[in-house]
Amino acid sequence: MANLISVDRVHGNVNDDLILCSICSGLLWKPVACKSCENPFCLSCIRQWSRRKTNTCPFNCKYEQRRCPPSIITILSRLTVECCHKAHGCSQVVPYEQLGKHEEECLKKRRYLTFNNIPGARETSSMIPNGYGGLDWENAGYIYECYAKKTYPLSGYRHGYTFGKYIAFNSGGNEMSILSINQTTFNVYSMDVNSVYNDNLKLTIVGLQAGVELYTKTVTLEFSYSQTIELDNWTNIDHLLFQSSGGSAHTGCSNSPHFALSCLNYSLN
Repeated sequence: MANLISVDRVHGNVNDDLILCSICSGLLWKPVACKSCENPFCLSCIRQWSRRKTNTCPFNCKYEQRRCPPSIITILSRLTVECCHKAHGCSQVVPYEQLGKHEEECLKKRRYLTFNNIPGARETSSMIPNGYGGLDWENAGYIYECYAKKTYPLSGYRHGYTFGKYIAFNSGGNEMSILSINQTTFNVYSMDVNSVYNDNLKLTIVGLQAGVELYTKTVTLEFSYSQTIELDNWTNIDHLLFQSSGGSAHTGCSNSPHFALSCLNYSLN
């Protein structure tokens, strides 16, 4: 988990400066104290401080580590804290003492899916098979880097290979879908996408569950680089729909609403 726990994530009374680290100004995490002045610090913060200023406390006394006073531990134990992955779909607020374990488990659930491990993938282009990444795919192709650069040398495909030798694309420039398997749901946090042929291509992403639209976001894609699109709290969907349109042909390219998907950040429920 991140060292800094912003007070904005805390549910409970944080008016007491005793539970804030004087180094990072965040909520104390794995706190220890200075034996001389008894001021508490995050363990990781004071360790980093000590690498720069050996045996010196931030309050200009000799630093010797001691256990954090029980009174501070008691105050901390009464707090609940938002998961640091809230922006990526986790809405859990957990007791302070369970925060570290929860955030580790939350992170493990997330997957960064690239297209480098498609079973039997050719060094040309074909369709992504159902079941890849624990998901089903409709109208989703993949294309190998060397093949794309040789066959479509002026296209934006060449800008999408930031995670390996393969990327996905919407076949024929048509709608593309990613679906759950066996009536389950999944969560989507972000993705890396760029336009293949058009400047200012509009991409509308829709998250659905049982045919009901829960989320939607429209972005303008870049041609010259793959951009990260953040999707806040897109949870419990069973269908991720991509619709692209508009823009104008990039110099040397034909007008077509193709886009390239290089990475999907998601988790299965």
